[in-house]
Amino acid sequence: MEDAKLAYIAGIIDGKGSIMLVKACHASFMKQQNRKYPNYYPIVSVCMIEHEALDFIFDTLKIGKVVKEKSYQNKRPMYRYRLTNKPDLRKFLEIMTPYLMIKKQQAILLMQYIDTFISCSAKNPVTEAIENDRHEYWTKMREMNGVASPATTEPWGKRGRSKSVRIETTV
Repeated sequence: MEDAKLAYIAGIIDGKGSIMLVKACHASFMKQQNRKYPNYYPIVSVCMIEHEALDFIFDTLKIGKVVKEKSYQNKRPMYRYRLTNKPDLRKFLEIMTPYLMIKKQQAILLMQYIDTFISCSAKNPVTEAIENDRHEYWTKMREMNGVASPATTEPWGKRGRSKSVRIETTV
């Protein structure tokens, strides 16, 4: 693959993309799955109104998928390029990390998470040590992505990113 194509894709990921580790811990999920500890999902995602750039990513790398999201209130539909499969994610991150600038540290952390991931099942359950490791990766990723610490006494509406302030000046 040409360096220019990979640099273009990295620019899209740096600007519009998300590199994250999602935690599934809702009470209904935990009860339904009969789980003691939450699940963690590594994801790379890019959302755009124009699907051509997302199609370019898929056509160039041949991994992931592009899906059309539901449009709301007669607005234009949103398209999403998404990777959730660990081997495909690992391959994607290995290719793209040298070209990323803004999200390079998140990519490195997600690769480390994938490399150290221990598959668990009913016969081989998640231990407290494994849960602690996964939670530590999740916490580091949240900090890198600018999300408030999950441990807080504030009401739900006050967590996360703060509201932006618009400043205007006359020159």
